[in-house]
Amino acid sequence: MWGCKGQELFFLDRDGFLSAAVMSSGATFNAGAPTRVLQMRYSAPGGDRAYDVSPDGNCFLMLKPDAAKDAREVPGIPVVVLNWREDLNRLAPTK
Repeated sequence: MWGCKGQELFFLDRDGFLSAAVMSSGATFNAGAPTRVLQMRYSAPGGDRAYDVSPDGNCFLMLKPDAAKDAREVPGIPVVVLNWREDLNRLAPTK
């Protein structure tokens, strides 16, 4: 996947590590040497891209299969909690 600025290409390398290569264009299109972004293996469920990069390129959101389950199973549905600070204050008030 392309980074938000269009200069970095993120991909899973042959060993399953998330890597990136810096691209430059001009008269010709050039790719820099790939570097590993994360030092842990990652296998996308079902072989699809199941990660995204933040606009600043410093954070990644990744869906990973549950290691306790069969890797061939469809991954669970992600749950996103909005306004979690309000819930936290309600459940565990500081006063």
